[in-house]
Amino acid sequence: MGLENIMNCIRILEQADILNTPVIVHCDGGNNRSRVVVECYHYRKMGFQLDDEYKGAVNHLIYNCSIGVLPRIWLVEEMIRLLLI
Repeated sequence: MGLENIMNCIRILEQADILNTPVIVHCDGGNNRSRVVVECYHYRKMGFQLDDEYKGAVNHLIYNCSIGVLPRIWLVEEMIRLLLI
């Protein structure tokens, strides 16, 4: 999926949230990507990680960062916090 796509999804979710527009997040492949997007937006909005255990990690985002699919979690969190809408 890539970090750039995740950041674009966060922008879309934030705009929908501001407009109070319902959104469904889904993935055709069923390989935890939609959960990563939702967890990233949760972090953006709430400022803390969503507890959604996945393969021994706190959540899907942290798991993907820990196995190298995404950059280290501290970098992803910083990018999410600094994201301009």
